Amino acid sequence: MPNPDQKTLEIALPLPKILRDRTPSASTARVGGGSDDAPKRPAASHEADLLKADVLKRDHYRCQLHLPGCEGQATELDRVETGEYGGDGSSENLRAACKSCERTKGQAFRLLG
Repeated sequence: MPNPDQKTLEIALPLPKILRDRTPSASTARVGGGSDDAPKRPAASHEADLLKADVLKRDHYRCQLHLPGCEGQATELDRVETGEYGGDGSSENLRAACKSCERTKGQAFRLLG
């Protein structure tokens, strides 16, 4: 049991965005005091958030693309093989990417396509 006379120091560190997004907010929490018939966040969206968190954690929040202008810290997901080439949304086909690299790759595909 902590000594009431002993002072403790608590430091609040900011959570990564992916974890902040997992906390309930007014738009995702149950409405009306938590009754069973209250609107809930769609399960598919929650599963996508969990998948994104797992992939980012697997890749240690580091961008795997390393394109020119790479920011280093990954906050987005990138498909290794796009859907039009047979790629799916499984974790094996996803990798962590920074916003800059994801935007650069998207622009390159739009120019080619």
